[in-house]
Amino acid sequence: MRRFAALVFVVLAAAVALQPAAPARADGDPCSDYLLVGSLCPPNNPRPSQPQINRTQKTIDAAKQGGYEIRVAVIGSPTDLGSVPVFFGRPAPYAKFLDAELQSAWTGKLLVVMAAGYGVRDHTKPYLAGVKALQGLPPPANGTPDALMAAATVAVRKLAASEGVKVPVIPLAKTVTPPPASGSGSGSTSFVKYALLLAAGLAVLGVIVAAILFWPDGEDEPEPD
Repeated sequence: MRRFAALVFVVLAAAVALQPAAPARADGDPCSDYLLVGSLCPPNNPRPSQPQINRTQKTIDAAKQGGYEIRVAVIGSPTDLGSVPVFFGRPAPYAKFLDAELQSAWTGKLLVVMAAGYGVRDHTKPYLAGVKALQGLPPPANGTPDALMAAATVAVRKLAASEGVKVPVIPLAKTVTPPPASGSGSGSTSFVKYALLLAAGLAVLGVIVAAILFWPDGEDEPEPD
């Protein structure tokens, strides 16, 4: 009986070990967490190209060096809002909501960019100078992540200029695509690695099971006379 119980335990433990890890739970409002420490929350589903993200981040950093600090949330789809998709297409109300979420850690200016336009706040207060600065700025060309990031970059420069901080135009870096590796692609490589890992795990499991099955059991020993 003890041998059978040990075998069941080993099989269950191996099944748990080989099971893939569960994905992390989505946050209620991702940008309200990210902007506690970062200055840019880009769309995530789908995500913009890295050169667009880098250019917007560099523009924010350049404005900060000039004395104008702002944090920026770029929303491309309802999923970027987590549990508050009701704010999608409503940049001004979402800016107010996000401002309230950040007020304990961020006491500066806030910009929200959506395909519908822009929303701004200044630490729990309306940002009237920011609204005026963005009045003549057209909304993003479309709702694609790259277009939203490009619009956010221009908006940051406009807002900084409205307070006397001139931010230079930062060129968009070219995306360099590395040549594909010879042989199988990354997908097949990952499959091979997983298959080898699984085979190694099963081999170890087989050794343990064999040891349990053939190890002398104390219950089978004859009792002394």
